[in-house]
Amino acid sequence: MTTMRPIFATSAALILLGSIPAHANKLEPLTTKEREILYSSVEDTLDKKPCVGLKKRVMLHCRDVRHYVRMNEWYHEVWHPYVDKIGGGYIGVASDQNLTLIAWARSEVAWLMDYDPVVVKVNRIHKALIKAAPDVASYLALWDRKGRKAAAEAIRKEYPTDATLKQTLKIYRVYRGEIYGAIKQAMRQGKRKRSYWLHRAEDYAYIRQMHQLDRIRIMGGDLLKDKSLIGIGEASRKLGIPVRAIYTSNAEEFWPYPENFKQNFIRMHMDEKSVVLRTRHSSKYGPRIGSYVYIVQSGQDMQSQLKDPQTKGLWVMMRYRKAGKPGFFTIGRPVDPTSM
Repeated sequence: MTTMRPIFATSAALILLGSIPAHANKLEPLTTKEREILYSSVEDTLDKKPCVGLKKRVMLHCRDVRHYVRMNEWYHEVWHPYVDKIGGGYIGVASDQNLTLIAWARSEVAWLMDYDPVVVKVNRIHKALIKAAPDVASYLALWDRKGRKAAAEAIRKEYPTDATLKQTLKIYRVYRGEIYGAIKQAMRQGKRKRSYWLHRAEDYAYIRQMHQLDRIRIMGGDLLKDKSLIGIGEASRKLGIPVRAIYTSNAEEFWPYPENFKQNFIRMHMDEKSVVLRTRHSSKYGPRIGSYVYIVQSGQDMQSQLKDPQTKGLWVMMRYRKAGKPGFFTIGRPVDPTSM
């Protein structure tokens, strides 16, 4: 088993990163072997068709007709005490909300996956623009209408020989305004406090280091298939890094658990610090935080419950929930994280 080196880099390695604030964590470049492990696992084939003509937007054998290119969950700060500086590996579906969680956790490596090829390309666009922008203001400028040309140049620079470059540039043009609007919305503070990875310079700097050092792998992945997540679990073992945070958004509320889903997480390399973060777009549990209830579950508790044949879906695990503030629940974790 390969063990990752300590997270803090030598001064010589830091010179390669350019201007990084002194208060940001310093990450080492991956060795050739570590990078091979991180990037060599097999990905799921993304061949699910949209659920056109069906009453439900998402089912086991088809995907949502909508492309979730930006987040619509605004209150992830309820999870902050449970992920704050837990390190380790990170797995997340969907798009930019993952960057907030990675920054809080100070994850050492991360896998961003989605079953929608459009969302995968949006994550690749974020990577290109983050690497091109030394600070938050420069990054935001690349999503602004005036920054379109510079953004396109940054994407071409990052993926000069990619066979899907034209498609990636088109996705930037089509969704730029929607994504930029959501970013601005996430950065605004209303009656309820929001926390977002662009609020703090040190969080942005950390994500930028992660991308500069290729510690965030962007890939295709389906929670219900049998390659991407199994491969991530094997890679994390080889790297000697347990997966400490897993974010599934509200995907689990749309279907009963098939065996592939169960095995993906039963076989995942987790430890006693690991947590699973999810939401539910449901009012059956009482008041919501915005449009969702927010849930944090012990990773090992999830693994234990998935081994039980009676655990047929998320609704079964929710029977063991503990209520915190309205709209927030824990499973297999104390409601008050300071008592852990």
